[in-house]
Amino acid sequence: MHRVYHGPFSTVISLNRCHRMYLPILFGISIVTGSAQADGTPKIIRYDSYADEGPDGFTFGAYFQEEGLGKFNCMAQVYSFEDADFPLVPTQLRMFFAGEGAGAASEVELKIYFYHYEGQAADEWTMAADQYRVLDQEVVLLEGISLEGTWVELNLAENGFDFDGDPDVEGKQPITYGSVVASVCYENVQTMPAIAFDNDGYTVEPVPEDDEDIVSGHETSQFRSLIYWNGLWANLANYLLYTFDFPDGGDLIMRLVVEAHEDNDDDVIDGLYLSSVSPDRQAVGDSEALIITGVGIDRNAEAFVGGQPLTAVSVQDSSVTDGNGEAMSGQVLTGHTSADLSIGSHNVMVRNPDGESHILEGAFRVTARGDSGGADWLDGGTAGSGASGDDWGDDDDDGAKSGCSNSPRTTHGMAWIWVLLPLLISRRSDSAQG
Repeated sequence: MHRVYHGPFSTVISLNRCHRMYLPILFGISIVTGSAQADGTPKIIRYDSYADEGPDGFTFGAYFQEEGLGKFNCMAQVYSFEDADFPLVPTQLRMFFAGEGAGAASEVELKIYFYHYEGQAADEWTMAADQYRVLDQEVVLLEGISLEGTWVELNLAENGFDFDGDPDVEGKQPITYGSVVASVCYENVQTMPAIAFDNDGYTVEPVPEDDEDIVSGHETSQFRSLIYWNGLWANLANYLLYTFDFPDGGDLIMRLVVEAHEDNDDDVIDGLYLSSVSPDRQAVGDSEALIITGVGIDRNAEAFVGGQPLTAVSVQDSSVTDGNGEAMSGQVLTGHTSADLSIGSHNVMVRNPDGESHILEGAFRVTARGDSGGADWLDGGTAGSGASGDDWGDDDDDGAKSGCSNSPRTTHGMAWIWVLLPLLISRRSDSAQG
């Protein structure tokens, strides 16, 4: 698909000084621009030091100076993420182009590739060994690139990019691990405009914790800016040094915006979490076969209703539903309630052997005989609120329940019974044989 980008997005900067790097002249300039942060973008992954506001310098030039060498050659950047960012989806690529483009419109036609590498950070060696998967590629035409410099803020979805983080799972999936490489390649015989780089060298980064990701050069950002030229991958610093005898390389001004899920408690379930209880009531004096679903339930967990332990407890791995109705891996705990529970609402608690516990407040109710509450059971009821800690005894005996909208849902529908009926039958059969 062929896309046209009409620029520029930011102010054109003025030239105030220059120095020679190689055959085409390279410029170092100072600028004053507005912020490159766009409202509503969750997270920007960047390694350059180019200032969004205030004076700072950058350098640019023709990486591929000989005629014809611009075609099919690329400028690329490697992006790594924190564990809290996942799952994520790339949404925008921000690049600072400088140099005269082709034609009156100062345009450049590019094919932009996105690659996924399973490790913490790809580099020139993993790219050369084809140790990556292509996420997507699109042809984009950029127009209005000035000689002095122009920001390009490329909306990926609007330009046809459609990423799938896991092709083995049905439907489009976000990226849940690894690193991403964005590679910007010339489609035609031209060497300018080019993506500029900062002029203060490279940032020292923390050494990766995983030994298998430690490769020479990974302690700085030097390995992240790459050049693909004449069929070979190289980092930008070595490429400039050995091709043009220019030792003052820097980081490409090339930033990736991702839809990250950092610090989003609604999307991340950490540790023990209960999602449903079924059925949600019993008549006074009776004992009920209870089904509790959740995540992080240990196979040797204990369960309590109103402070009374469930008997014949069994835990099985199963698919459960989160608060957004999405299926996820979890557990199902079954057991029998005490017949000694008093009339009223009771908390439901599950406790793992390590002491971690989670409570559904007021999630189970004991009714007087003859008060079956059948309509509420079929039609659905209010939710009990989740809690952690030791306050897991009875609620007030007025039958009231908390109704927090973000609380785990007490399941009243018949669907759980049919799904788990074979498990219950198997459990009762085992008990009978014992």
